[in-house]
Order: sequence, then C-alpha cells, then structure tokens
Amino acid sequence: MRHFLIEVGTEEIPAFEIEEIEKQFSENLIRLLKDEGFNFSDFRTFSTPRRFAVLIYNLSERGKDKVIEKIGPPYEVAFKEGRPTQSAIGFAKSINLSVEDLYKVEKNGKFYVAGKQIIKGKTINQVISENFENIIRNIKVKKLMFWLENNNFKFIRPIRWILCLYGDEVISFEFLNIKSSNYTYGHRILSSGKIEIKNANDYENVLKQNFVIVDSKSRYEMILKLIEDIKPLKAYFDEELYREINGLVEYPFLAICEFDEHYLELPEKIIITAMKAHQRYIALFESHKLTNKFAVISNNKVNDEMKENFARVLKARLEDAKFYFENDLKKSLSSYIEDLKQIQFLESLTIYDKVQNVLKRAENFYKLYPYFDLDILKEAIKFYKIDLASSMIRDGKEFTSLEGYIASEYVKRLFKNEYANKISQIIYDWTLIDDPKTIEGKLLAIIDRFDTIVSILNTGYGMKGSYDPLGLKKITYEVFKVIIENSLDLNFIEAFELNDEQINFIYQRLENYLIEKIGFDHDLVSAVISIRLDNINEVYRRVLFLSEIKKSEFNKFSDIVIAQKRAYHIIKNYSFENYSLNPELFETFYESELYNSIKENEHIVDECLKKRHYKEVFDILITIKENIDKFFDNVFVMVENDRIRNNRLCLLRKVKNLYDKLADFSKIAI
Repeated sequence: MRHFLIEVGTEEIPAFEIEEIEKQFSENLIRLLKDEGFNFSDFRTFSTPRRFAVLIYNLSERGKDKVIEKIGPPYEVAFKEGRPTQSAIGFAKSINLSVEDLYKVEKNGKFYVAGKQIIKGKTINQVISENFENIIRNIKVKKLMFWLENNNFKFIRPIRWILCLYGDEVISFEFLNIKSSNYTYGHRILSSGKIEIKNANDYENVLKQNFVIVDSKSRYEMILKLIEDIKPLKAYFDEELYREINGLVEYPFLAICEFDEHYLELPEKIIITAMKAHQRYIALFESHKLTNKFAVISNNKVNDEMKENFARVLKARLEDAKFYFENDLKKSLSSYIEDLKQIQFLESLTIYDKVQNVLKRAENFYKLYPYFDLDILKEAIKFYKIDLASSMIRDGKEFTSLEGYIASEYVKRLFKNEYANKISQIIYDWTLIDDPKTIEGKLLAIIDRFDTIVSILNTGYGMKGSYDPLGLKKITYEVFKVIIENSLDLNFIEAFELNDEQINFIYQRLENYLIEKIGFDHDLVSAVISIRLDNINEVYRRVLFLSEIKKSEFNKFSDIVIAQKRAYHIIKNYSFENYSLNPELFETFYESELYNSIKENEHIVDECLKKRHYKEVFDILITIKENIDKFFDNVFVMVENDRIRNNRLCLLRKVKNLYDKLADFSKIAI
C-alpha cells in the first residue's frame, strides 16, 4: 500500500470559500473511494488560496471485488425438463458464469434463475480518471464562473494544474485540457515556478521549502504565533478576521506599522473597523489602550517601503472616518430624529415609524414586566436608530457593521443629560447579541427584533427554503440567543401581541434554532414545542432537562415514552367533543387506581413546574407509569359498551394530558 495525493491548483480563491472547498473536495473523494471498496488508514486535507488537496495514507491499489446477485429469466424458460435452454446459457455467459453456477430464486411468487456476478475492483487510476470531473462538479459554492470558450464547465476560479500521485507513480488523466502530473507550484512571488513532487510523502515539506504552508491549520497557528509574539503590545483578537487572513496568504510574514497619533481621537471601534474592513490590518493595544501601531500579515517578505504603503492606505481610510465623524457631530440629535422620517424601513413604514412602534411596545412590555427603568429605556429608544441618518453609516460603507455603536457614541457626545452615559450604553447593548451589559439593553435587543419580525410578517413576506433576503431567520435566532443566554422569562405571545400566524412562525424558528444552533435532538425539541409553551426560555430549559435525563436515566425515560406512545396510539384518532370522564363508570380497581394517582398528582405537578423542579415531576410520572402498566395489563379499552369504552378513552386522555404538562412524550423516538 502506498500514500495517495491529489492537488488541484487554481487562481486565488476567495478567502471565505477555501475552507468549505477543502472540506467538500475531501468528502467527495473519500466517499467515492469507500463506495468503490478501497482501504486506507487515514487522510489529511490541505488548502491555500491557490490550491486544495488530499493526502490519503496506505491506500489499497484497487477496490474490493463486488459480488452482485443478477436475476435472469423465469425458471421455466431457462430450464426445460431439467436441461438448460439457450436462454439460461446466454444469461450465464452474460455474467461470466457457467450454467452450473446458476441457482433458483423466488421473487414475488415466481421462480427465476439467478447467479452471483463478481465485479472486479477498480484500480485507483480508473476511479480517479473516471470520476474526477464529478468530484469537482459536486463542490457547491455560491459564485461560479466560466473561463473556457466552448465549454460549459464552471468553478469558483480557473483550474491551472492537477497533481496526482500514488506513491511515486503519476496517476494520469486529463481534465479541461490539463494533464495530471507530479508537478505543483510554490509561492507565486517567493518560489521559482514549477516544482516536482517525487513522492506523495514529500508534498508538505517540499512546498514549505518553497514558501507554501499547505496545511491551513498549521498556517493559522503560525499566524497566531506571529501575533502573540508582538510584545509588549497585544493584538485585537477577531477570529473572523484571522481566518480571513489565513485564507489570503500561503506563507505569513508580519509587519508592524504606525499611523499618526491624532487619529486616536476617533472612537476605538471606528479605528479598528477602518483597519479591518478593507485592508485586514490588526489593531494593537498596550495596557488595554489602543495604540497608533498596527500589525499586517503579508503574503510576502516586508520592507520599509511596503510598511509605508500600508500606513498610507490606512491613513486614507482614517481620514474618511474622521471627516464623517466630525461632520456628523455638527448636527443636533433632534435633526437626526427628523431625518429618520425620510429613511424607508418597509413598504409603508419609515425608520421613524419603527422607533415609535418600539416605544409603544416598550410601554406595553413594562405593564407586564415592570422590573426595569422605563424612562431611561424610552430615552434610549428615541436615539437608538439615529446613526442610520449619519454620514458614517450612510456614506462610509465599511462602517455599516457599527450600527448601534455609532449612535451610542453620538449620544454620549451630543446628549446633554446626566444619564447620557447610561443611555449610550443601552443603545450599544441592543446590538451586542453575545454580551449586553444592561437589562434595558437586553430588553431593547428583544423588543426591537420582535417588532421587526412582526412588521415583516405583516407585509406578507415568507421565507422560501434558504431564500431570505430580509434576514428574518437571523433576526429570530438573535432573539432566541439573547433570551436563552440571559435566562429571560417572558410570555412572548402576550408581550408582543402576536397573532396565530406569527406565533406559529416563532415556534417553527425556535424548533430549528434548538436543533441547529444548540444541537438538541429533533424529537426532544418537538416534544416540548408541541405543548406550545409561551416562554422561550422555558422551552429551552425543558428540552435541556429531557436531554440530560435521557442520558442519566435512560431506562426510566424509555418506560415513560413507551407508556405514553401506547396511550397516544389508542386515542389519537378519537374525538372527545361529546364525552367527559366519569369515575362512577369505572368497572375495575385498575381504572380507579390510575385515576386517583393522576388526580392526586395534578396539582403537585403544576406546582413543581412553576418552581422548575423537573426531576420531581419526572419521578411522579414514573410512579404513575406503574399504574398505567397495570391498567393496560388488566383492562380492555375497546369494549362493545359505548359508555364504558368512551370513559376509558377519556381516562387515557387524562393520562396523556398530565404527562403533556412536562412534554409530549409521544413525539420521542426510542
């Protein structure tokens, strides 16, 4: 067995796509090899802006032989009086068997002749040459391009070379007029063109000698090490930025540069964003204060002239920011509020209208939950959207991500009030999905987004699959994150006066969020969503409890689920409109015992749930489950007497209703 290597060389791939391409390419290849019966011990994946590759260790030379049962003609046609006919002989020949190897099988009540055909495993050369195009075509990315005349093949960037080796042997094939070889290319600037890879084992080291760190994880760690070593300065950590930089370089080099200190008069985040947005520069701090120094991770060795160029480009960005900032501060807060009347939010609503709606919702919210400073919150709401009318957000496209922060900074500077700093913090908080500091900021984050959800749904807007141009999924997920991570208990239906359509939308999105983002099992989420709790945080807590108790007490958990499914399947198609439970119609001790155990515990379950004592509820349900088992073992539900049958069905409905107070266990798969 030898190691197998395949590398696809391209023009520079967009930084945020390369990791996904590396992942999909390797998955497509590994899936193909497994399907074809190849054995291997392990594999690694690689990528840089100009290439993606897979190295597979100890790959077998060919796939395993496959044995396939082939069904031939009907038996009475294949054999006459025990002798094979021409039909049997021809069938045997078609699958490379002798007539003696055929046998009789039954299918759909008829008899046929059959044989086991052995299909020889393909070599790695055959598999790759036959399937390479499909491997590439099945890489799904957002933006594809054509680059060849008279060819409809498209990919994210033009493919320039293909390296393919099995040990030291070249796997030869041709794709888009490119012949595979044992040649690759090093760094575009620092290496000298074509490089021969004599053996798959040599790949990573040879490229490193030619200024290409082909392992993206190693390159990322190298970037982190370069940044960590800038002492006593400390780099601003932004994982998204660092990963983007990793996708832009093949071999990282560090440069420390400076800008004029007078730009430090600008708010900190404006400077950091000016560095990041277009140039991917990294801000540097000393003693927790932003300095006039910045780091650049370059794809080339850096000299003084390059450092000057880096600083010159940043100066232009900071000059723009300074111009916007100083001009914006010449306006009054009241003029910003007036300007909001000219900015469209939705078809028939302006941003000013939205602000008024959020004010009303805050007042209604306070009537239900008076545990925050309403006056301070209302002041914050008046100004929390003013930056949409500012030059910084409207004209400085790279600063749009600072919505909320810009408004908070302008309020801090323009609002002549003793509470200016608190109001400024609330305005900033509503954008901080991960860590809002004030309770008013957390509530504004929720109220604003619920208002947006309701306003959008009122236009008739509907999400279709992944098509969501207004970002409704993102907005709802942000609401759930703030509520759950801050343990906020509120009746979202009452607080935001939702109609049935809007309620259903929230439940659907919440179900998806708990599965996609938190990783809960689908059936456990469905079990809690089904009982339609009006508290999002309570839904989360219940699903969390079910997940934990399922792991810690699986047998008891299974017993409850099985008992509930048994009851559910009997009553699921039954209408209870004209019937109610009457204990006087019980004919057996087991009916009475089950009924009494439910009646005795209903109030206890309700009280425990109010206190969130889920384990006590679970233990009660386990106890009642014993009476359910006795009932089923000794009582026949579907008797001929209508009154008795209906009464027993009503009893089972009462059982289910009690268990549904915690979750609908009939939805859970065991």
